[in-house]
Amino acid sequence: MRSRFALPLAVLSCLVACHDGTRASGERPDGHDGEQTRSAGAQRTPRPRPAGTFEGAPVSLLDEYAGRPPVDPDEAARWQLPYQAKRIVVSLLAAAAEDRIEDLPLLLAPDARWGLPDRRQIESRPVFAGDGGATFFDAFRSAAARFRGRDRAQPGGRSATFVCPPMPPGPEDAVRSGAEPYWCYFVSGDRLDLLVFRLMVERGRAWITYVGLFPTRPSGPVAVARDDAPPPLAPPVIRGPADATPPPARPRPATAPSG
Repeated sequence: MRSRFALPLAVLSCLVACHDGTRASGERPDGHDGEQTRSAGAQRTPRPRPAGTFEGAPVSLLDEYAGRPPVDPDEAARWQLPYQAKRIVVSLLAAAAEDRIEDLPLLLAPDARWGLPDRRQIESRPVFAGDGGATFFDAFRSAAARFRGRDRAQPGGRSATFVCPPMPPGPEDAVRSGAEPYWCYFVSGDRLDLLVFRLMVERGRAWITYVGLFPTRPSGPVAVARDDAPPPLAPPVIRGPADATPPPARPRPATAPSG
């Protein structure tokens, strides 16, 4: 039976339930376009931030995170999931705000992809596709400018809602070990627009492996028809007998994750 759901209203539940499928067919880069990306960044003058549009006016997410320093490679190598998920996402927004395309190889996996905001990675394509990530970077900057940022001049101001769903210990361990991905997203106030991030521990460190966005802001729910059934996001939690001794508590980070 052919299933239908509306994006992005139903994609919120799809983020929790839809198939985490493999990357779409197509060429996969053998490694980072890192040298080309760094070279592109060094050879150009940073462009101004895109003006905020829709809910991003007068202050967008790019405005909120502008002025932050470049990514520290040593810090990036120590990031852990799920604890530093927001830190990684914020670092991408800060790079976009300052037009630092050279930061991309520190934040996105060598075979990272981007496409629509759906866990099945609809219309996905490589980020590093021969242009150092420039096509993706321009699309991401434009999309991020549509989301509300916190206006520091306004007490109590709030940015667009950011969600990294909490997980019980079993699935959290799977995320920490790299066995399962971790999904986070920004959602607009009217729930029509999304920025979606798939984070994963690969090659011994945490990366963004997929970014989902709408190239233009939807004016209403977007209908998508798919045949694939949505299996659960996380592996099942296998519980022991009711009288089993509970496992010892896992150590937590010394400091809370920050953006």
